[in-house]
Amino acid sequence: MSHPEKQLKDHWEHQSIKITLGVKEEQIKNFESKYGMFLPTDVRNYFLCMNGMGTYWPNDRDREGFSFWPLERVKAVGDELENLQTELLAPQEARTCFLFADYLDWSWAYAMRLSESYRDPSPVILVGMETLIQVADSFTEFVGLYVMDSPKLYGDLTAYGC
Repeated sequence: MSHPEKQLKDHWEHQSIKITLGVKEEQIKNFESKYGMFLPTDVRNYFLCMNGMGTYWPNDRDREGFSFWPLERVKAVGDELENLQTELLAPQEARTCFLFADYLDWSWAYAMRLSESYRDPSPVILVGMETLIQVADSFTEFVGLYVMDSPKLYGDLTAYGC
């Protein structure tokens, strides 16, 4: 089984991005209690090992323009976007899809669907296009696509003439 935190650490160190310290278990429990949602095991392990990227240049994004957010910045799509794109989401999704990364200073972002169970699937969704696009079935799969710079991460840009 793949360990996304190791893949990210290796990928970021190769780009000379300073690795942040992970959060404490208590911070994860506080997040889960606040939202009534559980982080999947792969996401939990990631935040315990590292807390996203730094908040200031040059450690706030990678060479391609991806920025992984610290846990304290992770929030429900409905809270971040308010009315901007929540019409694409059912009210339940606006509350259960949590943004955790963005591309090129929020050209678009990535959200994971959380639930009240550790066992439920947690797909990763691209948010910020005309429609929502599922890019991965899990955070682990998303990280694998990210370190390979997969075209799946960019959605269907051919629809936009790219």
